[in-house]
Amino acid sequence: TVSPVGARGLMQIMPRTAKSLSKKIKEKDLHKPEVNIPLGVRYLEGLKKQFKGDVRKALAAYNAGPGNVAKWVKRYKTEDSLLFADLIPFEETREYVSTILRNQFWYEVLYTELQPKETV
Repeated sequence: TVSPVGARGLMQIMPRTAKSLSKKIKEKDLHKPEVNIPLGVRYLEGLKKQFKGDVRKALAAYNAGPGNVAKWVKRYKTEDSLLFADLIPFEETREYVSTILRNQFWYEVLYTELQPKETV
């Protein structure tokens, strides 16, 4: 899958981002899940470190780029990550962050319900 802006594969990695993560990566390899998924995970982990564990900022950076998020951090001086997410000026990115976190919540609820009950 290729997005309208050129992001590729399941994790929608931009070719330039992939090159920054691994010099050995060829653009055509970004369509292989065994290449794309580990790269996407590595990129997201790096963004989480860059934004000091703030998952909302890391997700926003994954979608809109870390440069945009850095600008927003300067513009919207708040430690409240929920408020920060609401202030994201790109509607697509605001919705992306919200959707990912909502889905995470429901997966955690479903996963918990599927766990075997402990017997005493």
